[in-house]
Amino acid sequence: MIIRTRVLTVVIILTGFAAGCSKIPSIFDAGGMEFLVRVETDRPYKNEIIDLVIKITERRLNAVGISGEAVRIESSPDQMRVRVYGTQDWEAVKRFLFTTNELSFKKAVSPPNPSMPVSYTTEAEARTVLLPGQEVLPYSRSYENEPQRFLILEAKPLISGDDIRQADVHSYDGTDRNYQIGFSLTKDGAERFGEWTGRNINNHLAVVLDNEVVSVAFIRSQITDSGQITGSFTKAEAEELAMSLNSGHLPAKLTVLDERRR
Repeated sequence: MIIRTRVLTVVIILTGFAAGCSKIPSIFDAGGMEFLVRVETDRPYKNEIIDLVIKITERRLNAVGISGEAVRIESSPDQMRVRVYGTQDWEAVKRFLFTTNELSFKKAVSPPNPSMPVSYTTEAEARTVLLPGQEVLPYSRSYENEPQRFLILEAKPLISGDDIRQADVHSYDGTDRNYQIGFSLTKDGAERFGEWTGRNINNHLAVVLDNEVVSVAFIRSQITDSGQITGSFTKAEAEELAMSLNSGHLPAKLTVLDERRR
């Protein structure tokens, strides 16, 4: 399966960060940054969600080879303290560590036509025909000067980032603007995805990243356990998203309340 989009507008850019950093020999080395972060979630089992956020934050640090730690603040159970050691691009660190990167695949509500799915010029226009169980999300602009469009999707996701077993990166045509992300699904995710795509041939499938549609595919045949997301990815952008998928998306909203150099 190839999922195509002409322009990607929702990515976390970490140019020079992922490839250029090396692990600091000792966590007691001078320098670094300490972030105070609030964890917000309306899901049940909030304590377990916060514990998972801490684990995923540490996985992301390990994924790019940076020494650091994330700890819960006992006096403020909805907050954590994240220490990152060494000298880094701190804005890039914040974007990578504290952006949700929540990925999901959802059915686009549109007639079965291989051209682009029905879209709307404003959110208000889309909402005039919205039905229960559906939602309106912005769609990445096809061209830089083209107005934002909106799509109607079925609100319930078919699969999510939790169903991604492995993600990797390779170049589509050898140029820097055409990297793609290949992914494979868990056994359960593959079974659900295969069953849905088998029933929805000639329908549209939307790829949603952090509540914005970044890509739309037309389903021509049943898809089971693997696929590709292609588009205007640089190598750094593709590696960034792949690392986030491999470490797990953050199931909560993170807000940096304070940051201070060590």
